[in-house]
Amino acid sequence: MMIRTQILFPPDLLESARLYAASRKLSLSELVRHSLTTKIKPKKKMSFYVAMSRLSKIMSKKKIKVPADFATNDKYLYQRP
Repeated sequence: MMIRTQILFPPDLLESARLYAASRKLSLSELVRHSLTTKIKPKKKMSFYVAMSRLSKIMSKKKIKVPADFATNDKYLYQRP
């Protein structure tokens, strides 16, 4: 499904884009879609391992100490600071 939208172009850019699209036998819409898909890449999801390694680097730089029983004691999860 496509969604109609409106884009404002300066006249000289619009004319250049129309000529470029016509020379490649494309519509202006196809040219804009193609240009955007080549420029904009979807963000990849970060793996759990990478997220935890980045978090540990941040924590070590800020010298944050985690209690020894942090992984097993639920009070850190449910108790308000």
